[in-house]
Amino acid sequence: MSSVDGLMKKHDGFTTTLEAQREKITTLEQLCQALLAQDHYASEQIKSRCDGVLDRMSRVIQTTESRRLKLLESRSYQQFLCNIYEVLNIEGRTVYGVRRNAC
Repeated sequence: MSSVDGLMKKHDGFTTTLEAQREKITTLEQLCQALLAQDHYASEQIKSRCDGVLDRMSRVIQTTESRRLKLLESRSYQQFLCNIYEVLNIEGRTVYGVRRNAC
């Protein structure tokens, strides 16, 4: 169970970093819009690069959310297993021939 908790802490740290990057991306997007509104000579390149950054950020956010959900599911499953092992230990049974400690 502690390995899942460790992964959750790392994931939370990454999410915090991602939020900081999101603010920078918002500023970048605003600058992009301002340059496009001024008909900047490199408007096509600016729009293309800005769209690329926004697309990548969107994919990272989606992947991050998917990972968070998987970690939560894993934590629930690990808790379920811990509960089973605890009940079996209380009953004096062994699991797979080995006595397990409660999680």
